[in-house]
Amino acid sequence: MMLPDAETRRRRSSTHTSTSPPPKVQASSYTQWGSIIGDDRRVLDISDRSLESLYKLPFSHELEFAILSKNRLFSIAELGTPRALHFLDASDNLIDLLPSTEFWAHLPRLQILLLHKNRLQSLSAFAGLAALPTLRILTAHT
Repeated sequence: MMLPDAETRRRRSSTHTSTSPPPKVQASSYTQWGSIIGDDRRVLDISDRSLESLYKLPFSHELEFAILSKNRLFSIAELGTPRALHFLDASDNLIDLLPSTEFWAHLPRLQILLLHKNRLQSLSAFAGLAALPTLRILTAHT
């Protein structure tokens, strides 16, 4: 049996009706994100807000995705320990010290941790991350 060449496959796929993926949505403000994600307490995007602290911000225990990038944060410990957290983007901040092993141990589902463009200078700053059994991706370049 011969397989169809690339041109034949292309023609077939263009004539075959299928459901196409939804268009990518880009939001430029917190209000727009709110309308996109609705009342989903699993997603938090507070990027690019010049925040210096997370103190007094309400965080859901159901939080799975936290985007804290492009702020002026010195610490992420104020995030608390949302046990459902899978993705944490704390890149492009002023973080020079990471929380202890005890903090990370309360985030058993964290798989992706983005810490690039911070002020982390030594490998010892990352010692506490050993408590993350499911961590798959870590960025830490300056």
